[in-house]
Parts: sequence; structure tokens; C-alpha cells
Amino acid sequence: MKTILLLLPAILTCSFSAHAKLNVVATLPDFGSLAREIGGDKVNVIVLAKATEDPHFVDARPSFVVSMRGADILIDGGAELELGWLPPLLQNARNPKIEIGKPGRIQASQGVRLMNVPANVTRAAGDVHALGNPHFMSDPIIAKAVAQHIAQSYDKAWPRIDKVRIFRCFRQNDEVDLVSADLARQRAEIWQRCNDVQFCLRRQSARQDCGKD
Repeated sequence: MKTILLLLPAILTCSFSAHAKLNVVATLPDFGSLAREIGGDKVNVIVLAKATEDPHFVDARPSFVVSMRGADILIDGGAELELGWLPPLLQNARNPKIEIGKPGRIQASQGVRLMNVPANVTRAAGDVHALGNPHFMSDPIIAKAVAQHIAQSYDKAWPRIDKVRIFRCFRQNDEVDLVSADLARQRAEIWQRCNDVQFCLRRQSARQDCGKD
């Protein structure tokens, strides 16, 4: 009987570990969707901001602190996207797992070459993105990079997570490459047609000018 009582905590611990899930907090719905798709039933995902809210000005609530306090992973945009509301929440949550530089902190902008980086940032310019435009998730190539980053972070945080879903994520990313390549080809063809039309118009205009002479 004593032996059973001594083994019971270990048995319960193993049981809970086998059914444990990663607690993931995402600042925006886009990041939350990727987190769910990659993690499947191995993750609990909480999204802080609503799709109807401006990501720069989210109404921070006490429940956010509670969620972040129990998070294994935090996914945010970085590049000062949530600068107006996320830092105080992090300070109050006091969760070392999701500090910058830790495996549990995923900043989507990491490794992304942001566009529209201002040459000079002054107060006269008003509210500008000093690090570049942080609204980059509409680009499928960048979304692919973010998905890979999330999958790799899952693997580090919990090596036993379902690798099938992660591999599926990479296969889907390959499909994104094909779609993006096709879009690039179509874009190049359109530009070529535009150039051809402009060339024809210039030739026609030149002929008319010659006729006038």
C-alpha cells in the first residue's frame, strides 16, 4: 500500500505530461490561425486582439495578463507593432518563458526584411514605423516564413509534438512557393505586355509625327 502511495505521484505526473498541451498566446488572429493549424490538438491557443481591432491600439484587459502568465509560447508581430499595449502586459505577467530571446518568444518579424523603413525619424513626421512596415502577413512568402518559425519553436518547446502536422506545414509552404512563383510569372507577363503596348504606342506616335513632316 505504501509503495502504491509512493508511486502514485509519479504515475499522475506521467499521465498529465502525456496529455499536456502547449499553452500558446498570440497577439493577433493571423498568428493565432497559424499556431492552431500547425499545433493541432497539441496546443491551446488564445488570441488577444480581435480581428476588428487596430493592432496598434488594442484594449488590454486583465485576462490578458492571466493568459500570458500561463503561456509556454507567445507569438507577437514585433517591429513595434504592439508597442502601445504589449510591454505593460509582459511586465505584469512576469513569465520568463516568453521574454525576448527565450525559446517561448516568437516574434513574427524576426528575419523579415521590412518595407518602407524611413531614412530619418523625427517628431515632425508624426506616428511612423521606425523599423519599417509591420503589416506584412498579407504576403504569402512572409507568412510561410512565420509558419516555419512557429513550427521550429514548437519543436524546441516540446519535442514530442506531432511531427506530421509540422511536416504538413512545410509541404503547404512548398505549395505557397508554387503559387507565389506563378503569381510572379503572371506579374512579369503583365509588365511585359504593358511594355509592349507602350512600345507600340511610341512607334505609332513616331510614325504620325513623321507623317506630319
